[in-house]
Amino acid sequence: MRRPALTSLCGGAQRLDLAFNHLTDAGLTMLADALCRKLVDVDFIWCAFELTHLYLGGNSALTDGGVEQLRRRLREAGREVEVD
Repeated sequence: MRRPALTSLCGGAQRLDLAFNHLTDAGLTMLADALCRKLVDVDFIWCAFELTHLYLGGNSALTDGGVEQLRRRLREAGREVEVD
């Protein structure tokens, strides 16, 4: 996943539909890195504070373990994001 794709999340997006985007577990790791990082002033342009739902269906390369790792990292970071 390229970082510029995350810039649109700062406008108050609550739902992000990544269904059928050929995501892999490695891509989920990168997404988790972006959503769960500790923020400093310069990082606020990459925020997604209002995100509540993340849709991942139809990405056949994803494993249950990869999706569960994303859920765990979001929980540990205090992010209340439902992953479907």
